Amino acid sequence: MRDTTTIFIVDDDEDDRMFIREALQNVISNVRIIECADAIELFGNVSNYGVGPGPSLILLDMNMPKIDGLEAISMIRSNEDFSHIPVIMLSTASHSEQIKAAYLHGINAYITKPALVQGYMEIAEAINTCFLNNFTFSEEHAGMTGRRKANVLLIEDNIDEKTLIVLGLTAVSPNINVIGIHDEDSTLEYLSEKLMLPGSTPQLIVLDLYLPARQNGLNLLDQIKTLLIKTDRPAVPVIIVSHSSAADDITECYRQRANAYVVKSLDMRSWVQYFSRLCNFWMNTVSLPHVA
Repeated sequence: MRDTTTIFIVDDDEDDRMFIREALQNVISNVRIIECADAIELFGNVSNYGVGPGPSLILLDMNMPKIDGLEAISMIRSNEDFSHIPVIMLSTASHSEQIKAAYLHGINAYITKPALVQGYMEIAEAINTCFLNNFTFSEEHAGMTGRRKANVLLIEDNIDEKTLIVLGLTAVSPNINVIGIHDEDSTLEYLSEKLMLPGSTPQLIVLDLYLPARQNGLNLLDQIKTLLIKTDRPAVPVIIVSHSSAADDITECYRQRANAYVVKSLDMRSWVQYFSRLCNFWMNTVSLPHVA
């Protein structure tokens, strides 16, 4: 039996807390939900709980009394004990500038609250797959037919694994274009050129951590995130992929501003569907600000 996963839900709306709590409990096994009506209650609970480097998560509303979501995420990211915890902002606010500000403050993903209960179930399933690494293989597949062309940058030095990941990413839609790169220098050269051209920014970056060593991946992650901010593209998701499930690897990647950390399954038969789901989540469910 795997360890219990603890998720904090921070929202002053009791009904919204109930919707996401019930969805998470229906989808995720061995989950402990801690509800907080505001950020002050959150910090008290997190301090008492003593969150470690495991797959804990915070779901945070934008508009709250006392301390709003942007102030709360700033406090989380500036606290050494909490800064590694992934934070998803789940809010009714959908203005592009608000979303951009949330990414600049350090959230991992921004999701607009759905109108229907089924929408919360879909969010819970995406969280289970993309943040908690609890992938359940099935024949069901949610596609993105008709979506405009989107670029995905894949940085992976293993040719066989790159092939499987590309198959998964492109299975989402025929309009997904994957650019494969295998080292640090080529990645930075590519991004330095493309981020300055309208319409050329990748909508998703998938980065292997051990490239070939851990420090290579961490250095590149930091450089990519810094470059995205400098070029006014702070919301481009950078997803770390690795065979390592070591707590210190996961923690350090989140401290270095990774949007998510995905452990590569030992069952490579599931890779195509797994990366298809991952791509669908970051392209469809997550809200990003409009980019010129």
